[in-house]
Amino acid sequence: MIDEAKDDVSWSEWIVRTAVPQRCVFTDGSTYECDIVVGADGIYSTVRKILLGEEDPAAHLRNAGWWAVMALKPYEEARACLGSEYARDADAEASDSWQRVVSVEDILKLYQDWPPYLKDAVVKLLCGQPEQPAIYFWEHPPARTYAFGHICIVGDAAHATTPWHGSRGGMSIEDTLVLSALLGHAGTRTEALKALEIYDRVRRPRTQRIVESSSVTGTILTGKGEETELDLDKLRKKLLPRWDFILDFDNEKHRDKAIEMMTLELKT
Repeated sequence: MIDEAKDDVSWSEWIVRTAVPQRCVFTDGSTYECDIVVGADGIYSTVRKILLGEEDPAAHLRNAGWWAVMALKPYEEARACLGSEYARDADAEASDSWQRVVSVEDILKLYQDWPPYLKDAVVKLLCGQPEQPAIYFWEHPPARTYAFGHICIVGDAAHATTPWHGSRGGMSIEDTLVLSALLGHAGTRTEALKALEIYDRVRRPRTQRIVESSSVTGTILTGKGEETELDLDKLRKKLLPRWDFILDFDNEKHRDKAIEMMTLELKT
């Protein structure tokens, strides 16, 4: 794709604002005129802030309420600590910071109500030194729209989410499938604007459902679910169906529905 774009790709500038008529202004003072702007600028998206407005809380990231401590251990050591039920080979707090340091006491406090053998595994795997680096999870509050006028957002710029469903990359691919199909049917600027409008109406409900479901799934997976806690049988029954609406999904029909909506609305 980069080879096809040739000289039309620039890596050295960051967009700072858009202006009428459809002029992008970059950090180096340069401008670029276009019919539409597609913001795929990730979790820190500037285009999202332009689209929603700086004053909109949904324009900014929020701490998702989790942080993770990473431990790189030999698999057999982890398996021996956790037990075969919790380590299987099948299908092999509010902060503005991305990172924090946690003490052994912080970690042990979180797992004080866990079964003794799991708590012992935590000690062996995560408490080998006085402090551990941890990373926070972040997400976007639901946006009221993914498109307005000549601007739209896709991927993490539209729906940054926690990792519990493993769907961030998949959602981005679905976004681009629908958006590229719609724009492929647009022959004029007016039709391109309609494509962005349809893209928002088709993609926003599905992606925001995944973001919301991921948060609930994380609560269950981390043993905080009131109905399941750390009961393995209850976890299996509760968790497995949570991926159904993500996996049992026909992307071709999804795309074709979007094209049909656009075709019908352009006729009226």
